[in-house]
Amino acid sequence: MLSAQATAQSQLPEGKGRDTVLKVCSGCHEASQAAALRLSRDGWNDLINNMRSTGAEATEAEFAEVLDYFSTNFPAGDGPTRLNINVATQVDLESVAGLLRSQAAAVLKFIEKTPCKDLNDLKKVQGIDFKKIEEHKDLLVCGPPKKDDKPR
Repeated sequence: MLSAQATAQSQLPEGKGRDTVLKVCSGCHEASQAAALRLSRDGWNDLINNMRSTGAEATEAEFAEVLDYFSTNFPAGDGPTRLNINVATQVDLESVAGLLRSQAAAVLKFIEKTPCKDLNDLKKVQGIDFKKIEEHKDLLVCGPPKKDDKPR
C-alpha cells in the first residue's frame, strides 16, 4: 500500500516547486487534492491566501513557489473548476469555500440529508458563515453530481 506522500507524488507532476508543495500542503491535507482544481493564477493565489489564513505555514518564498507550481501545472481551462458542494470533502469545503472545520462538518451533515440545489440552500445550515460562501461563490456550485465531480 502506498503512503500518502507516495500517492501525492504520483499525482503531482514533476517540476520546480513540487517538493515545496508536498512540504507545505501535506500538513493539513493531501497535496494531491489540488490536482482536481483548475484555477487562474489569481484563483490559486486566493486559495493559497485562504490556506495561510487557516494556518498553513511556510516562508514567503515557499508560498510563491507553491503559487508558481499550481498556476503552471493546474491552470484554468474554460474557467475554474467549480466545487460541487454535494460531493465535496471536508477539506474541500475548508480550502475552497474557506469554511472553518466545524462549519464544513455542518455542511456535510446537512447535505447528507438534503442535497443542495442552489448555494442559497446553505443559508439553512446552522452555524456557518454564509458570507464565506458568498465570497467563494465563483468556485462553488450545488446540484446533482456530474461524472467529472470528485466524489467524497
